[in-house]
Amino acid sequence: MPFLIFIFTFLIYLNTTAPGILVPDSPEFIASSFSFGIAHPSGYPFYLLLGKVFSFIPIGNLAWRMNLMSALFASLVVICIYILSNRVIKVTLPENKTEIINKSFAFIGALVLAFSHSFWPYAVNTEAYSTSSFLLSVAILLLILCVSTEEKIRAGTAFRSQSEKKVKRLYLLSLFAGLLLAFHSVNLIYVVLFVGFVVVKTTYIDSKKEIKIENLLLALSFFLLGLSILFYLPIRSVTSPFINIGDSSKWGDFFKTITGKIYIGELSLFSIPFREKAYNLLYSVKSIGHQFTLPLTGIGLIGIYLLLKKKIMVFLILLSVALANILFFANYDLGASRGESFPSQLLLPFYIIFSVFLSVGLAGITKWTISRGNLSTVIKFSSLSLVIILLLRFPFYENYKMSDSSLDRYFYEFGKRRIETFEPNSVFLCTNSKNSLFFLWYFNVIENRRLDIDSMLINPFVKTSLEKTLKDPKFEDVLKELKGRVFNNTIEVRSMIMDSLLKNYLSRFPFYINSPEGYIREQYVRIPTGNIYRIQDPPPEVIVNNPAIEKMVNAVYNDKIVLIGYNMDRSSAHIGETIKLSLFWKSLEAMDKDYKFIVLITGEDGRIIGKKLSDPFTHKPAYGIYPTSKWRNGEVIKENMDILIHLGFSPGIFYINLAVGGEERGEELLLITSEDTATEGRFVRTAKVEVLPDH
Repeated sequence: MPFLIFIFTFLIYLNTTAPGILVPDSPEFIASSFSFGIAHPSGYPFYLLLGKVFSFIPIGNLAWRMNLMSALFASLVVICIYILSNRVIKVTLPENKTEIINKSFAFIGALVLAFSHSFWPYAVNTEAYSTSSFLLSVAILLLILCVSTEEKIRAGTAFRSQSEKKVKRLYLLSLFAGLLLAFHSVNLIYVVLFVGFVVVKTTYIDSKKEIKIENLLLALSFFLLGLSILFYLPIRSVTSPFINIGDSSKWGDFFKTITGKIYIGELSLFSIPFREKAYNLLYSVKSIGHQFTLPLTGIGLIGIYLLLKKKIMVFLILLSVALANILFFANYDLGASRGESFPSQLLLPFYIIFSVFLSVGLAGITKWTISRGNLSTVIKFSSLSLVIILLLRFPFYENYKMSDSSLDRYFYEFGKRRIETFEPNSVFLCTNSKNSLFFLWYFNVIENRRLDIDSMLINPFVKTSLEKTLKDPKFEDVLKELKGRVFNNTIEVRSMIMDSLLKNYLSRFPFYINSPEGYIREQYVRIPTGNIYRIQDPPPEVIVNNPAIEKMVNAVYNDKIVLIGYNMDRSSAHIGETIKLSLFWKSLEAMDKDYKFIVLITGEDGRIIGKKLSDPFTHKPAYGIYPTSKWRNGEVIKENMDILIHLGFSPGIFYINLAVGGEERGEELLLITSEDTATEGRFVRTAKVEVLPDH
């Protein structure tokens, strides 16, 4: 049965696997793995080394090979869950002659997880979740095998005793606990449980209560063997690989990398209000219904009841893993309370455990129905039919449509078009926000594109990125200026280095930054070019006389500001391309208040197309250098902006709508007082844009 499960799931995953890069982290993981680099904290050494092995497969491109690795480990997870569920059913409901029921519903529970809303998408692209889930599933399986009733030993078996068999499982559990912790430091929440169990069981392996230190030392050796994969980070870091997020060559920096403290200021762990934590916890529990459907969730609760009643120790172990997962991530700002997309993939351990509860519940209902000798055949048949109907309600087809990435090249094309917006010999000052740098690294390392762009990671601000930039001979003036200075990761040092770069080289090379504010002095103007900004000094001229305006609008906002019209270089574009838009504004009277311009993207039917797609275009007038409180009556202000056709767009017609409001959040938008103006509430409908399909 396990082999058939593997073939079945693997073929479906393979059929839906992405042909290239797909999610934000995948470009970085692929490039880091191929170049023996060091990815974002916690470095992912085990994952990257596995990816390097898969890169030698002589079929497909490098991205597809690592996507294949995700599919393989996802299928292995499904096998582990099948074996685990079968074992738990067997020890919880140990009726005779029901092996076929045990295996059938263990199979069903494993498949429900395999094709669930949060598991399937990460089985078809380069992400660490399926590999991490495999390590965790094996560890849970080994732990359950150690505590559940042992099977009978057949004659001639290689094991001389039950204790010998158990201790070997404990050594394997120690190894996988070490690998889990080396994989990512967040797995410490599970490793504590596994290691604690191993310490107790290896020390008192027999019922004689005799302390066996040699067993404990051997288990520790296996744990350290798994953990030793972390030494890849400092060893490789010394050689300064192309991708090296966090210099791990020193012990202090190594610790910051594996714990994520390199950018701890960006993380909100344990810093959110209690109300937010409670909301996250409730939302996490309720998400089970979305993953498994409400009827199957109810059957899973029956499984919990049966475990509580008949096998409390097994239940407590499974519950401990699930609670560790949801309680830990309930302390993160997951965005659920603000209506943002909930990162349910973080709760995969919780869903894995619940799939076991589901299998137990299904088996319990079936065995109870069969055992009712006084029930008629019709009632038994009806009961089993109801279970089957509930299973058929599982949204396999909907999840298939959502997860099928076999034709998805949008992410690749988007990234390729974005890096072409950089001018030749550019310098890119990049934060970790929105993974903007990962695209560039992928095309640098895998396809040798745009090697003329110098990238410098400024938050987290790491030594290796700085050294790579400053060792370039073209930046020798900065190196001389900073000679003898002590490097440390502080705002002062970061500002000093970037000031030196901009002061000496802004007139020679194009500089870009991906952050709309902070990091550089206010004297430098940021000109929006899609989702990045061109740094400029001196600022561009924003006051124009007798401008040539192609599209007239003449929309008046509260008799204070007029949107005269706009120019647009083209009206259609593919995803990843930009449309250059010039807006022309006029002041009707002197204003004592600073306003901002709010952008809203709508479909042809007026429906808002994702607030996240509109927010990046909302801006202060004239790049922030000439606020409305300084505008003179009758002045015409011109500002340029690039509208990026982001991945969230789909082929079709869209409109760019503009409103004027106060700079403070929540302030009321200005009324539109002109007549004959196409409006959407207090927004003026302006440019019409067509997003073209990729063929």
